[in-house]
Formats: sequence, structure tokens, C-alpha cells
Amino acid sequence: MGIYDSDYRQQKSLLNLHSITIPRIMLCLFFNITLFFIFGMLYNWEFESSTFYLYISFIILMSPIFFVKDVFHPIYILISIQILPLINFLDKDLHKASLRYVSHITSNELAFVMSYSILIIIVWFILLYVGFIIATKLPQSSFINYNFFSEKLHNPNKIAIILLLISIISFIYVSYNMGGIMSMLNSMSRRVEAYSGKTYFINFVSLGSISSVLFLYSGKRKTSILVNILTFLAMSTFGGRESAFFGVIFPYLIFYNFFYKKIPLRKLGILLVFAVVFGLTLGNFRHYGDFSFQGIKLGNILFQTAKGKATADILPSLVHLLREGQIEYNLGRSLFNVLFAPIPRSIWSSKPPIDETGIVGKAIMGSEYWGLPPRSYGYAFFNFHWIGVIIFSIISGIIVRKLYNALLRGKEKNFWIIIFYSFNIRHFFNIFSTSAQINILWNVLVFILILLFDKSLSNSNKNGIITK
Repeated sequence: MGIYDSDYRQQKSLLNLHSITIPRIMLCLFFNITLFFIFGMLYNWEFESSTFYLYISFIILMSPIFFVKDVFHPIYILISIQILPLINFLDKDLHKASLRYVSHITSNELAFVMSYSILIIIVWFILLYVGFIIATKLPQSSFINYNFFSEKLHNPNKIAIILLLISIISFIYVSYNMGGIMSMLNSMSRRVEAYSGKTYFINFVSLGSISSVLFLYSGKRKTSILVNILTFLAMSTFGGRESAFFGVIFPYLIFYNFFYKKIPLRKLGILLVFAVVFGLTLGNFRHYGDFSFQGIKLGNILFQTAKGKATADILPSLVHLLREGQIEYNLGRSLFNVLFAPIPRSIWSSKPPIDETGIVGKAIMGSEYWGLPPRSYGYAFFNFHWIGVIIFSIISGIIVRKLYNALLRGKEKNFWIIIFYSFNIRHFFNIFSTSAQINILWNVLVFILILLFDKSLSNSNKNGIITK
């Protein structure tokens, strides 16, 4: 009987978080019409195929939010991942700029490859939503083992302190090894080379984000906020804007929303403004060496922020080179590279690129390459052409929706399911990439170690080894 009650509560939660009403439909139509006029004014009402595809892609990405009540629904998280790449495409298409990584391409070829690339994104979005729908028809119990998530956490405060100490010591070590904070800041423009071989220590620094969640779980809200901010600042010194915000602050917000208290949309809007300002400031420091807004026009702020994604250069370049036969399709050769990721280069001196950004960068640029993130749709196309886009997007949608359903089913003060969702949901949108798999496995390993250590502390208390 308990299973039926649980399923009923889950279905009720799903209904409460989605609403299709006449006012919402009208609001969605108003948004789409307004967006059409914005596109018309930007393009002086001269629409090409790429312009039309871009408009459709924005509609497909943004329209579902009018029918979703939960601000941390996967749809909103998908938007947080994909909105800047789309804006980057809009910027590129408006200025008809040439591709950075492809030379000797005609204007007609450029127009075609831009439209083709945006069409890939559209198909990815649509089939991702199809995966969402399919997932609702599949049995939940076969996907999630709730026995693990039913484990209680008895010593969150002690474990939070230990993780915080590991984070602080790791940051001090990296800082000392790099020659101090100022040296770290000056290394932002070449952070890949500067922090080569220090990835594990940077991961240890990021444990401060999990520490902040544990402090919140133990009831120390102010301490948790302070620890989260300090961890964010520490991660920011490594130069990665996305890893700092979405790796530290964003998971904390999700956990806070589902475990402690729902966060109003207006407060999230304020945080979004802060994130944009932070991204622009840090990006300017990397390029110009100061924290001013040099080279940034207020009216062009979104384009400037999106330019850091470079998706409108990377994806069309990849598509063009693949279609012209100048590079070969990957055919899944790197899908299981996560197995080789733990092997240090000091042991395997000829270790090839493991991360998909390095693999795509090397394919496009040759031996003198740097990481080029192709995004989930680009990586799917790089591996199996349109078949990859179709299959990868549907499977990703199923997995993401199943994870969200699991959260709704077990979120009633259940620490493990909430923290798992908080720290991994963004990675599951790119589940076939090595970088996402590494992040998920790292988080799972940390969670398991926390669980085992918590049991050890509890057993020690029972046996009287630790006295009051």
C-alpha cells in the first residue's frame, strides 16, 4: 500500500509543478510574438534561414517555462545551460562574422553551416523533450534504488568541518605552489597550462561547496552561506567562471530550495544579475588585467557574456569540417574515456586527450590545440552524425526526467536524493561526455565516502570510543 501512496504523492507533485491554463498559454503567445518583433528590429526585417531557425530555437527553449512552476525544474536548468550559446549564435548571425576555426569558407557556405548547426540544436531540444515525455511512462522503481537514499546522515556538522579543512588546506597548497594569490590571478589567461596536474587539488578545494550544504543540513544556515561564498571566491581565483558559479553557488541554491526553503524567482533574478556581472568582470580581468568593464557596452552586455561560450564558432566549424571530410567522425571512440581519466600523465606520458573538449579541439585545430567545448548536441553529431543527435538527446531527456521524478518522490527531508540532484543535474544533460561523467563519478565517490565516514563516526559513538 505504501508504494501506491508514494506513487500517488509523486503524481500529485508533478501536477502541482506543471500548469497549462488559458492565461499561461496567452502569456506564452505574447512572449513569442514579442520575441518575433525583437528579431525583426535586430535584423531590420530581413530574415534568412539561419534567422528563422534561431527564432524557432529560442521559442522551443523558452516556451516551456510558462507552464512550469518549479524554478529548479530541469527545463530551467536546461535554459541556464543553453541560453548563452544561443545568444552567441544570435550575435554571430547578426554580424555575419567568419568562423574562427575554419579558413577559406565562402559566404554561402557560412550561411549554410550556420543554419545546419542551429537545426542540430533545434532537433536536440525537441527530442530531449520527447525523452522527458517518454520517461513519465517508464516505471520509476527500476531506475532508482531508494534503499541507498533512505540512509540517514547522523554527523553532518563534523563531516562539514572536515571537508572545509580539506578545502582550505588544498587551496593554501595550490596558492603556495602557484606563488600566491596575485600570481594565481595573473595566471587566469593561461589557466589550462598553469593548473596542469593540479586538477585533483582543485577538486579538493571545491569540497567546500559540499561542506556548505552539510552545514545547512545541520541547521547552521549563516555558516553555510559564508562557507559557500568563500568557496566560490576560492574557485574563482582559478579562472573558471562557469565552474565557480555553477559548481559552487548553483548546487547550493538547489539544495536550499528543496531542503530548507523555496527561493522566490525575484531573488534568483538578483543572483542572475550578480552572475552576469561576475562573469563579465572576471572575463575582463583575464583579457585586460583589471576588474573594470573595459570594452563592454551596456547595451551589448548579453552578447559579451555569451561570447565566452564560443559555441557559434565551435559547432559550425566542427560541422563544416565533418561534412567536408576534413576530419573524421569519432564513432564513439571516446565515449568510455572516463575509464582512463584517473591515470596520471606522469605514468602514461603519451596519454591522449581524455576530455571531449580536448578531443574536439585537436580534431579541429591539429597538434597546437586547446579545449573546444562542442556542447552535448555537437558531441553527439561528432560521434554518430544525426543518429547520435537523435539517440543521445532522447536518452538524456529520459535520464534527466527520471532523476527529477526521483527527487520529487524522495525529497521529503531526504538528504541524499536532494544533494545528488543538486550537484549532478547539470551534468546529466551532457551525460555522454567524459567531463560530465568524471564530475558525476567524483560527486558519487565523495557522497559514498561521506556515508561511510558518517557510519564510522556513529559506530564509534555507540562503542564509546568518542566520549561526550
